[in-house]
Amino acid sequence: MNEILDWLVKADQLAGEDLDKLADYLQEDANEEDYPRGNLHFIIPTYDENYGAGVLSAEDILSEIEYIQGLRDNAIRNSMYDGLDLTELIKNAQFELGGASGWLTDPQYNGGNITNWHGGSAPNFSAECFNHNFDVYQVIEGLENGLYEVSVQAFYRTTDNVNAENAYNYGYDEAKVLSEVYLNEFSTPVKNVFEIKFTENLANNCYATSDGYYTLDGMASASAAFSLNDESQNFTQKVYGLVTDGKLRLGIRNTTGTLNARWTLFDNFKLIFRAKNDEALTSVIENYTERADELSDKTYGNPEQSALQNAIIAAQSATTANAKYDALIALVNAYNTANASVDAYAKLDEALSLFNEALNDAAINNPDSPAYNDAADYYDEVDEAYGNQELSAADALAAVNEISAWISRLRIPDYSEASPENPVDMTAAIVNPTFDIVNDFTGWTGTAFGTGGDAGANAEHYEKNFDSYQIIYGLPAGVYELSVKGMYRHGSPSNDFSLFRAAQAAQAEDPNYQDPTLLAFLYASTASASAQKAVNHTCDGGKTTPDFSGTNAGNTADPCYVADSRTSADLYFHDEAAPDAYLTTVKITIKEGEELRIGVKKDGDIPSQMWAIFDDFKLTYYGPASNIPGDVNEDGSVNINDVVAIINQMAGTANWPNANVNSDPEGNVDINDVVAVINIMAGK
Repeated sequence: MNEILDWLVKADQLAGEDLDKLADYLQEDANEEDYPRGNLHFIIPTYDENYGAGVLSAEDILSEIEYIQGLRDNAIRNSMYDGLDLTELIKNAQFELGGASGWLTDPQYNGGNITNWHGGSAPNFSAECFNHNFDVYQVIEGLENGLYEVSVQAFYRTTDNVNAENAYNYGYDEAKVLSEVYLNEFSTPVKNVFEIKFTENLANNCYATSDGYYTLDGMASASAAFSLNDESQNFTQKVYGLVTDGKLRLGIRNTTGTLNARWTLFDNFKLIFRAKNDEALTSVIENYTERADELSDKTYGNPEQSALQNAIIAAQSATTANAKYDALIALVNAYNTANASVDAYAKLDEALSLFNEALNDAAINNPDSPAYNDAADYYDEVDEAYGNQELSAADALAAVNEISAWISRLRIPDYSEASPENPVDMTAAIVNPTFDIVNDFTGWTGTAFGTGGDAGANAEHYEKNFDSYQIIYGLPAGVYELSVKGMYRHGSPSNDFSLFRAAQAAQAEDPNYQDPTLLAFLYASTASASAQKAVNHTCDGGKTTPDFSGTNAGNTADPCYVADSRTSADLYFHDEAAPDAYLTTVKITIKEGEELRIGVKKDGDIPSQMWAIFDDFKLTYYGPASNIPGDVNEDGSVNINDVVAIINQMAGTANWPNANVNSDPEGNVDINDVVAVINIMAGK
């Protein structure tokens, strides 16, 4: 409460109903009915007498604190003017509370953890990140749109002291500061720790430089430096940025560091509203003009280049604060679009390289490809447009997708005679289907396959949920079968064996029993259809004798030797005595122009020693889709397999476009469709 009182004393430039309500809350004669729990003197009758006994529980007190803090925050938000200090809206801005209180982190960097949230000494406890990347931030909403200023006291050491000093003194690339303070999409690097040197050893916690000075080398010396009033000595760094939707994200991050012993230390965030301050706007325009100049040696589209130059000219020509503000918004948008074009052209450059390789490969290995001549013509067309920078960012990305389709067409064999009786192997359309090069997972995206443990020519996931996939473009419309050799272990080998035996017993009583512990799936999907099927237990292909390396998941009376490593899984997958023990297949129909996404995935609980491993993806084409009523799985005939297809769809493991056999107007797939198929089979 004293914190609020102190703040009210300094809030002499604020006004509005929220401020008045907060001020009245503290007065003894305030109307108690205006507040959820009464005013302060009702809640604590002897407040002025050294905090006497009150009427609220501990839980209610916490709620009351949130209430009055909300009044304060609203008073700030509704009294905005140029120069207004909004630091009160930042929670734990000075890291005095300890822990991560108020702050969020991005979990993709060091698991969301940082080295220290509360180090050093009063009055400048600070936070630090040592030898890891990070993104520490807060989001503030409900703000007035306009220009804002965020400042922080922070520094970055690029590596250990000796090498960092050497890099800084000689201007090596390793001296580049990678930690930055940011406000929405606006950012600026913090200071290099060697940028500010001291003549004395602050807190006896500094590094002695080669030229007789001292630089900060710990949280104690940082606390001392941050206590200095001179901003040229206390590592203050500022960034200006725009808020256009009432939302502001501020923070500090380093997401690209790689050097050992890199170190970032930070404290004392501040937030200032700058409205449409002329000086601040001019500074940001100059900054973005410099950043735009840095794109001059980049390859990107002429449309975006022209738009960016026009935006720069307009911003530099603006004379009033309002005109500068509007021009800055246009300049930022043009700069972001130009950056997107740079990224798009980089992707197109890579795609053209792969396209050229595919053309050369097709000329040698698939000379009869019906797509070759058209593909070569398209390559020449796009390569010329790329060289002339004629394409916009959107057109460049569209060309990347089209190139992917042409690469697929170049790989696949002649499929003109494909049919259910004459299926065509289209596995060539899959990039890296058999993982022949150990730990090379080229072509697969999503959750990265693991590389730990022993090395095997396959792909695994251990103790995690996952979705690993690739997208295939340019396939002809029709019916496809996707298969993989895979196994899943739900926990330890012995635990999985128990689950396997329990599932066998359940299926003996009910052939339709679905094992709920099989959580790893092979799947295929398009914009209009999807199919998935669980891969087998490791025990499905288990041996009663130790034929291969592995482990006995069973026991002496009921032995079951199974794979427990990548190398042993390779032996079980390619066991000639049981070639299909771990084979899983799904079927799917692709419509004209659709992309096919294929992959493996798992969601749900993650028991200790959970393991999934895969190899030998295969794609088979059965020709155009059937138009035969009742041919749900589109294999060219109506039979019991179509009934199974409907049941699978009802169970949620498949999605066949033709499953609504009885033409239910609402599109429902149910037992009536099973009856319809049986009637068709019976000739009715």
